[in-house]
Amino acid sequence: MQIKDAMAKEPLSVRTDATIQEAAAGMRDAGVGALPVVDKGDELAGIVTDRDIAVRAVAEGLEAETPVERVMTRQLIVVEPSDELEDALSLMRERQVRRLPVVEGDRLVGIVAQADIAALTEAHEAAETLRSVSEPAATQAEQRPGN
Repeated sequence: MQIKDAMAKEPLSVRTDATIQEAAAGMRDAGVGALPVVDKGDELAGIVTDRDIAVRAVAEGLEAETPVERVMTRQLIVVEPSDELEDALSLMRERQVRRLPVVEGDRLVGIVAQADIAALTEAHEAAETLRSVSEPAATQAEQRPGN
């Protein structure tokens, strides 16, 4: 399966000049822990997480009006819609991140999270189980080795 099968399309994002307060409110309202950050040309510039705001802003005493670009993570790991889900999970494990921006060129087209992949994988496995249980016994016997 590919990233495009699991990604959230058109994710909420913030501009580089948005304030950390606006970013935090956006995360709260959307029920997410991270927002992609785009520049004025709508190109992906970074990602800001609730942890970035807590550790790089609040703990450092920055004002709520501080631009998000001061606390965002710039070193991004990105994937493309046609990449395999297994590759995305490997990247997430290696880099210890829970979500990855999905890009075409430099343009943000989605975001994929571990939870999205898990939900899709579970649904796929459930469908496979249902399909195998629904097959007539004769068909299953024909497919067994040695028959």
